[in-house]
Amino acid sequence: MATTNFINECKNRANGNRLGKITVEGVTSPITNSDNLQKIKISGGCYVDGNIIGTVYVKSLTANFTARNSNTDLIDKTIYAQIGVKYADNSTEYINMGKYIVDKPINEKTANLSQITAYTELINNLDNKYECSIDFSNNDVTLEDFYIDVCNQLGLTPTTTTFINSTIPVLANPFTNGEKNRVVLQTVAKIACSWVEIDDDTNKIDLCWLSQSETPDYTFYLNDYATLEGGEIKYGPINCLIIKNSQIDDENVTNKDQESIDLYGENSIVISEDYILYNAELRQQAINNIWNRVHNMTYVDAKLITCYGKPFLKLGAKIRIHTSETEYFDTYVLKHDFTYDGTFQSVIESPALTKQEIKTKQDITLQEKLSNTEIEINKQKQQINAVVSTQNEQGETIAQLQLNSEEVNIIISQTNENVNELNNAVVENQNNIASQQDDISNLNSNLSNTNDELNQVKNNLSTANG
Repeated sequence: MATTNFINECKNRANGNRLGKITVEGVTSPITNSDNLQKIKISGGCYVDGNIIGTVYVKSLTANFTARNSNTDLIDKTIYAQIGVKYADNSTEYINMGKYIVDKPINEKTANLSQITAYTELINNLDNKYECSIDFSNNDVTLEDFYIDVCNQLGLTPTTTTFINSTIPVLANPFTNGEKNRVVLQTVAKIACSWVEIDDDTNKIDLCWLSQSETPDYTFYLNDYATLEGGEIKYGPINCLIIKNSQIDDENVTNKDQESIDLYGENSIVISEDYILYNAELRQQAINNIWNRVHNMTYVDAKLITCYGKPFLKLGAKIRIHTSETEYFDTYVLKHDFTYDGTFQSVIESPALTKQEIKTKQDITLQEKLSNTEIEINKQKQQINAVVSTQNEQGETIAQLQLNSEEVNIIISQTNENVNELNNAVVENQNNIASQQDDISNLNSNLSNTNDELNQVKNNLSTANG
């Protein structure tokens, strides 16, 4: 955690007082800028594929050294990065920038560049198959249990196991189709309205969200940044939240602020989830907690390159950017690339979330005949439930259907048998038609011969009469 003195020092021009340090686990002497550490670049973000809810972004570090042999012994090693400043009295202060595992060079050329690439421990086992170890016998399993279980499989300790919607019940393991740990982690984060990252100080996994501070965590004045892109397109305020099943668009659960929609137009966030929130009841149970977090969320799409880097700025921090002495806008740190090379530089981005169009249920009247089907795909029970309603002038008829996986297999088998029988019947009919066509051809041939014989008789009679 950076002190006020550290933050203030980062507002000043570098004068040989910017420090970098990499410590290898188990090694006493760190690699610093005073010997052969040349450059550190750390790239982090919570914005992935147009969204920040449910994202899993593995932070990376690259480092350059002045001597080639500096990195040969670091492959697969655990390292700790720190960034520091030196004050006028020659005292120093460092802040933690995370724990990383050094990756293998992608080729010999990369190794020859005296450069390493490393990733946070989040990368360990992230794309391994999820093996559920939860006991469901007491019927008391919740989303929290899945978070703890997947963290154990990742070899990570959670900062906390109490989070938004952590008490959502789960009856059985829905991840039975070879899903990876990444998918389970994304699912938990999505329902918790969070993104996943590793804390730089504790090195624990955490479910994070945007700063809830009314005032900015940091203010950029005109002399504190070099370039600013964007700053004109406002995203929000969020006034519509939709939680939907990925299979069906017209059975959504929605919270709306109609007054805000009338003023600003509709600005939606859409969460598609059917592993845990597989029916409308569970989606309704989750939506209010998420709505309380995203309702009225507003920020401005921008990209800023600083004059003097800000290593202390965390993802989700609320920042204020002045565009003149009196005008400014507020936004959030959604991406942060920090570089140390004797100086500090930050590239900070706040991309707008991707807007999605959602189909709405068609309005109906008694004069319209319409069939509606609501399908619930319960991955936990491996069951399909369907409610089919047919509406006409006389009223509404409702039929319910419930199928488990075995029954579905039976139906598929019976359908296949019926299809085979139908195919056989078609083939038999085609054979009959071919046979009938042969008979018709023979008949035509016989008729032709008969005509020839009749013509011959006529000729004979004509000759005799003559």
